[in-house]
Amino acid sequence: MPGLTLAATFGDTAYDVLKSGHVLAAALWVGGGFVLNVAVNMAFISKDPRNQSLALRTTEFIGQRIFIPLSVIVVALGVWMVLRYDTVFDFGDFWVSYGFGFFIVTFLTGAAFLGPQSGKVAGQIDAGADQQAVLAAARPLRIVAIVDLLLLWSVVIVMVVKPT
Repeated sequence: MPGLTLAATFGDTAYDVLKSGHVLAAALWVGGGFVLNVAVNMAFISKDPRNQSLALRTTEFIGQRIFIPLSVIVVALGVWMVLRYDTVFDFGDFWVSYGFGFFIVTFLTGAAFLGPQSGKVAGQIDAGADQQAVLAAARPLRIVAIVDLLLLWSVVIVMVVKPT
């Protein structure tokens, strides 16, 4: 259906709404992840336990209450577009599979590790743990957060480029 192919790219209101919602939620999720990475790393560079705890508690809160819903919106709208425009998009397309696969990886990483670990390290700080112990506990968290962000960036690039 050639008309559907054109409709999925030019002027189909449903497509425009789905894609706009998908891109906006992705931008908020990925941009927010960048800002939180910067904030947490600045807090640890400052060596101020209050800044560290606040940055980690903020990360935990935003991750669980904002990033999880945003990521679900991103994947739900993406799946909806593939299903609605199945003559244009296919789950077998590399860029669709890549995005979906890394959504699962980063969703699980955030929900199972980044959020809980942020809360755990913040709790250690609030309990007065030694700064060296805090830095050691935070190191894996900070590394995983940066790797997770790089994976999200790679998804954005693959979604834009759409290699076959």
